[in-house]
Amino acid sequence: MTQNIAEAIIQDEENSIRFEDFCREVCQKVDGVFLISTSKTYDQGRDAKSLDPKVNAHVCATLEKKKLAAKIDADTKHLQSTSLPTQVIYCTSVPLSEKAIDEYELLLRANLPQASVRVLSAQQVAALAVQHPDIFERYYTAELRAIEAMFLRLEDRAQRADEDALRLALL
Repeated sequence: MTQNIAEAIIQDEENSIRFEDFCREVCQKVDGVFLISTSKTYDQGRDAKSLDPKVNAHVCATLEKKKLAAKIDADTKHLQSTSLPTQVIYCTSVPLSEKAIDEYELLLRANLPQASVRVLSAQQVAALAVQHPDIFERYYTAELRAIEAMFLRLEDRAQRADEDALRLALL
């Protein structure tokens, strides 16, 4: 799997619960901090949290595309009012420039002054997917199989075209 394939799948994601669970698991693996999922409704602006009182880590994940800044602002303000996290990773399925990431991280720091913050856009989440393909494949098996089937069909067509060309050459 390439990063481009992973990024295309992430950008096309429509299942927020699956995206949240994937982000929780891959962030847990990368940071080495055990994270549990929060409730799927009324999640209090967080999608995963640590149980370690020394590392009050939280993961937020969103598929919001049109009002991303408003979503980040609302989530982190609510998170500050309920949790006082020391570490926040905010994952989005939207591709962002480094300038945009820096601006969103400034917003997170303004709302969560005590916390270490990171924003991971579609590109960074895809890079983590490539580094941890076992996790990505567990959540996105159907999409990967569909892409694989498409490539096999294209390969089969190309092979048949080569065979047809060879037949014509032999005539």
